[in-house]
Amino acid sequence: MNNQRGITLIEICIAIAIVSILSVIAVPNMIDWRFNYRMTSAVYSLQGDLQLAKSRAIRENALVAVNFTSTGYTIFLDDGAGGGTAENFIVDGTETIFRTRTLDNEIVVDLTATTFAGNQFFYNGRGIPVLDAAGTLISGTDSIVIENTTAIGAKGTSKTFSMNRIGKMTIN
Repeated sequence: MNNQRGITLIEICIAIAIVSILSVIAVPNMIDWRFNYRMTSAVYSLQGDLQLAKSRAIRENALVAVNFTSTGYTIFLDDGAGGGTAENFIVDGTETIFRTRTLDNEIVVDLTATTFAGNQFFYNGRGIPVLDAAGTLISGTDSIVIENTTAIGAKGTSKTFSMNRIGKMTIN
C-alpha cells in the first residue's frame, strides 16, 4: 500500500499558470487605479486648499492670492507685509503663506487649458474670487485642468476643476 502525501509537479504547474493568468489581468487595472487615485487626490486637495484660501480671505478681510504653476500652486495673503508689495501676486516681504502644494511627478496643472487670467486669482475679503485687486469678477466659469502625464496607466486623462462667479466649485 502506497500512502504518499504531497502535491505533484502537474498540480504545481497548474497553480502557477492560474496565478500568472490572474496577475496578467489584475496588474494593469491596479496601475490604472493608482494613477486615477493620485489624480483624484490632487483635485480634492485643490478643492480643500481653495476652501482654506476662501475662509482665510474672509477671516483676514483681505485679498488672498492663489498662483498656479505647472507643478502645483501657492496660496498666500498678498497684503505687502514686511516691505512687500501688496496685491502683486508675488510672495514678497513677510507675506503669510497659507499653503504651497507640489503635485506628484505624474500630475500637472495644464496651464494652457487653465482659464484664470495669468493662472492666478484672488479671494476678496468676502470670499468671492476676483481676478485683480480692483475686484474684477472671474468670467462666467473659470477652470483649472489637472492632467496625468505618465507614460503608463491612464495617460492623458484629466479632471477639470471649475469655479463660478460666486466661488461655487465643481469637478468634472
